[in-house]
Amino acid sequence: MCVLLTIMVSVLLPKLVALSFGIWFITIVFGVFQKKIRFVQPNLLSILFWLLFMSYLIGTIWTNHPEIAFKYIEYKLSLLIIPLLFLFQPKEGIIQKRLIVGFVVSVGVLGLYSFIQSLFHSPLTLDSVTSVYFSTIHHPTYLSGFAFLAMVMSVQQIHMQTKLKERLFWAIMVVVLVAIQFLCLSLAGLLLLMLFIIGYAVYLIKCKFGKIGLWVSIALVPIVMYLSIQFIPGFKTQFKGSKLYFLEYMEDPIKFVKTKKTYLGGDETRLILWTATIREIKKHPFGVGTGNLDDHLTSQLQYLTHYEMAEKKYNPHNQFFQTALEVGIPAAVLILFIVGWCIFKGLVRREYLLVLLSVNLFINCLFESMLQRQSGIVFYTLWMVILSVYFSNKQELVKHQVENDSVVE
Repeated sequence: MCVLLTIMVSVLLPKLVALSFGIWFITIVFGVFQKKIRFVQPNLLSILFWLLFMSYLIGTIWTNHPEIAFKYIEYKLSLLIIPLLFLFQPKEGIIQKRLIVGFVVSVGVLGLYSFIQSLFHSPLTLDSVTSVYFSTIHHPTYLSGFAFLAMVMSVQQIHMQTKLKERLFWAIMVVVLVAIQFLCLSLAGLLLLMLFIIGYAVYLIKCKFGKIGLWVSIALVPIVMYLSIQFIPGFKTQFKGSKLYFLEYMEDPIKFVKTKKTYLGGDETRLILWTATIREIKKHPFGVGTGNLDDHLTSQLQYLTHYEMAEKKYNPHNQFFQTALEVGIPAAVLILFIVGWCIFKGLVRREYLLVLLSVNLFINCLFESMLQRQSGIVFYTLWMVILSVYFSNKQELVKHQVENDSVVE
């Protein structure tokens, strides 16, 4: 129940997530005394999260801004706390279905709340009910990530349920969660959604028509992607603009950076920030220290004559670049290793939720600093560890149950 509480609080009331951790810890203490809790060995994923936390903690030694550095450390504490809490598990195991239902319903409720509050904007237009106007509790990219995982869980439940009412409920949730992703209007989220829909369609065709259907559907994928970009308004606008700016940037990066001065869109801003960040990473391959990123990025943006952007103190909008500049390239590689390990283990164990969650994190990290805010850190750490614990201990839990049954007999 404590895990479920933390999941729901992290979605609906993120400011109270520390309180949910406290309740979880107290429950563990009582469970240990009552001998209802067992200790399990940490897996590799937990160790990797701890190493990532230590990278930021060590980075505080060189900080010039202790108040910023320790605020970051406060956020990063979830990397340490969540894996530690999961070392203490109830002997009866983890009821994954309960966690899935709680998470999916929480995201659906948050989406409904977000839509209702966005209707009060004036004037009421499409722009006023999307993006930052739609998602006010979490950044739109985070909410899009939540909705994507919840949608995949709902699709999985449709295949697992046999009762019509239950399948209908999960189907309705899929529609709601897809709508949430569209309203968030996140480029990474829309890209991920499109890839999932195409991949899922290919899977269904393969199940229905076998290998012939599989190869025909794969051949049609480029056509479907092209038509999606051309005729779906959100996709067309986002991808057309992104393609234009990317081609212009690749032709002459320095000219692009120096000529883009006013009325910058999200894609232009990112390309400029990435250029400035990479230039600084080359100077400081082992990082500039936790909390010092703004100083160095601001200095580089001023050198590139982007004074207005420097004044706003944007982050790099790429988690790998953000981590590399702040605490070093090895820490950025560590994040890539975490994602790669989860994808590999998920494929080996056929835990496809873990695979898609990891792909979700990777794609979003290319366009946003997903592990800089509490929302992103708690969400990805919590669900990666939940799914990791589930498949790594599945056989052990079955063995434990069999041994208990044998004793009873």
